[in-house]
Amino acid sequence: MILTMKPAISREAFEKHTPIMPDVIAETVLGRRQHNLDADAQKWFIEHVDLRVRFMFTNDKKWKRRLKGEQCREFTYMFVNHWADAYLKSPALYRERHPNSYMEQ
Repeated sequence: MILTMKPAISREAFEKHTPIMPDVIAETVLGRRQHNLDADAQKWFIEHVDLRVRFMFTNDKKWKRRLKGEQCREFTYMFVNHWADAYLKSPALYRERHPNSYMEQ
């Protein structure tokens, strides 16, 4: 069975469906941690999180339901914290395993 994934929903359309701002959450999560990422590496992660959350909203019914629910903020923080742990451990490996190319329009 071949699964067809759609590109991530646009930021404008996403904002009509949910109050979540993934880029702000990613920036907050990074800001709460000790790290030695340069500005470009931080920018990449913030943009990646924004794209990845919108991609999951588009392609996963459970994510869509959760991001429209009462605890959407907590749900998003939980995943962004998990992704940040992996990214901060090895940014190059994280980028290799989670490329943005398959999620973009």
